Amino acid sequence: MTNKELSWNHHLVIGGFSRGCVITLLYPLDTIKTRTQNSYHQSYKLPLYYGYNVAISTQIPYGMIVFGMYENIKSTLFKYYPEMNKSNVYISSALLSDFLGSAFLSPCEIIKQNMQIGKYNSVYMAYKRIMYLDGYKGFYKGYTGLVMRDLPFRSIQLPLYEFLKERFIEDNDTSITNSLRVSVAGAISGMTAAFITNPIDVIKTRLMCSNFNLNIKEVINHILNVEGIGGFLYGITYRTAYLGLSSSLFFLIYEGTKKVHNYHYV
Repeated sequence: MTNKELSWNHHLVIGGFSRGCVITLLYPLDTIKTRTQNSYHQSYKLPLYYGYNVAISTQIPYGMIVFGMYENIKSTLFKYYPEMNKSNVYISSALLSDFLGSAFLSPCEIIKQNMQIGKYNSVYMAYKRIMYLDGYKGFYKGYTGLVMRDLPFRSIQLPLYEFLKERFIEDNDTSITNSLRVSVAGAISGMTAAFITNPIDVIKTRLMCSNFNLNIKEVINHILNVEGIGGFLYGITYRTAYLGLSSSLFFLIYEGTKKVHNYHYV
């Protein structure tokens, strides 16, 4: 079997499919993480899949944008700038692809997180209330926090996964052992990035779920004055577990789907 480079469309489809599978399987962990980080207490007797409908309808296209663009930006940079350092290619590709994805993700993330904590009981109610209070700009409340979280996360996760993949994973190996290596590499990269960026995730959650239009400085001061440094660690166990598992499953599905594609080229 020989590898045929996947087209842009293939990367989009595989990225979206893998993301959708992961969100469906692990959504409850994300809900618990959000509720743990939120300081504005709501009723948490709601199902753990509350808000799943908006999450799955947006995370699939988000996965298509981020991972589809990442692979294509990466291959373009290697093609036209072969002298460029590999690490710089991986980081640049990760930053640009996630920046493009964040503009799409922000409105969906606000609705999803506020449904997870019980502030709204439907997507329509969330949309109507946000529009009433802040207009369209309300869907980008906390956008700076989202970008501050996602860009470092992705610039750690993807390059680290690429580093581990180059050293321990064989592209043409379909054995269970190789699949386990993919899974472990995904878990390590996801957990590392999640652990490091958890403080920013706490800030982002507070910005998006607050009843007030706070800025980053106000949120940081509130956490320090009321909860201390430990406030930045809220949800770290769930976030690390969730993103470790999701990264592990994502790359397992992602790499496996690419291998299925390559079986057509023998």
